[in-house]
Amino acid sequence: MEYFLTAFYLFIISCIYDFSKIKKGKKFHYVFSCILLICISGFRYRIAPDSITYLSDFNARTPLIYELSFSDLTISRYQPFWILLNSLCKTVVSDFVFFQIIVAIIINLSIFKFFKELSNKYFTCIFFYFIVAYIYFNMEIMRESLAISMCLFSILFYNKKKYKKAVLFFMFAFLFHSFSMFFGLIYVFTSRFLSQNFKNIFALFLILFILIIKDPILLIGNLFGGSISSNLAYYNTIESKEIGLLGYLYNLTKIILVAFVLYKFKNYKVLPFLNIEKRILINIGILYIVLIIVRVVSIPYMERILNYFTLFIILLLVSYFYEYINKKVAKGLRFNSYILLVVFVFIFNIFPMLKYIPEWRTEYYRRYYPYYSVFSKETDPEREFIIRYEGKEF
Repeated sequence: MEYFLTAFYLFIISCIYDFSKIKKGKKFHYVFSCILLICISGFRYRIAPDSITYLSDFNARTPLIYELSFSDLTISRYQPFWILLNSLCKTVVSDFVFFQIIVAIIINLSIFKFFKELSNKYFTCIFFYFIVAYIYFNMEIMRESLAISMCLFSILFYNKKKYKKAVLFFMFAFLFHSFSMFFGLIYVFTSRFLSQNFKNIFALFLILFILIIKDPILLIGNLFGGSISSNLAYYNTIESKEIGLLGYLYNLTKIILVAFVLYKFKNYKVLPFLNIEKRILINIGILYIVLIIVRVVSIPYMERILNYFTLFIILLLVSYFYEYINKKVAKGLRFNSYILLVVFVFIFNIFPMLKYIPEWRTEYYRRYYPYYSVFSKETDPEREFIIRYEGKEF
């Protein structure tokens, strides 16, 4: 119920502030909605099996800050900033709930700031973030989400031409999660020093290269070595299931939708309702399509890399939606268009959650639903089975 009530609230404020010129209470709802999302994530209890691994690691293996050694930062399979944050939080309050709250604050503050600075329709962006990525980002991939947060700050500085700060936050991202190195492709694709033709050829070459080589996972592992290689092998093992027909249709829909919007925006000098340079967002959209193709044809765990692009695609699609209804839809029908969009996005993202997983003997959504908080400390038997099946707790 908590998820649905929050979604309804975010839907209402997106209608009030993004469909009208009303400004009263706008700042309050921006702050309140951010606090609300922080609390839902921060006070959760045994939701998302991956976070149970972090809970176990926090309690059993994380040293206090004054016990931390150099080897703890260099030998661990985790990156140094993640270890430092765990250690610092455990030293201040030896309770994983406090750590959850700190992580939720960093993630949501960065995302809210990202949308507010770059979009004039940021409540709609926040609403779709909640539907598309909130639960997964906040409750499952906590460590990677911190890296994503650093990447968002990096782009905000990059958009303002503050390149030193952009590089600094990109380095911070890598120190939280090694996969953030792939985010560096964005800076290749958005570079002013490379022509658009070169970028398009590079994208095509990347796809063909992945198709031709027999084992891209082994090649990438050999190139980077160390912990990155082992992480690639690990993700390849857990995410190597073949894509079914629905999976292909699901990914094809994303490709067509983003490609269509990129085509519509190709002659725009400035993207509507956005405060980000066109070359940045357009090239991120192109790279997003390339990575989906690579994910489908060759590398299953590329889905993890796509996490770094999700929020940019929300910016792009929300921008096109408002531009379309303002130019093509009569005023009396614009709200109906928004309802249709919400239904489409909801179904598109909820449908995969309904898939029955035979190994778990339940549907996928049981990882996150029903919601329980630290105040009630209730547990869901089916989720507890998933946690045991995946060996998340030790």
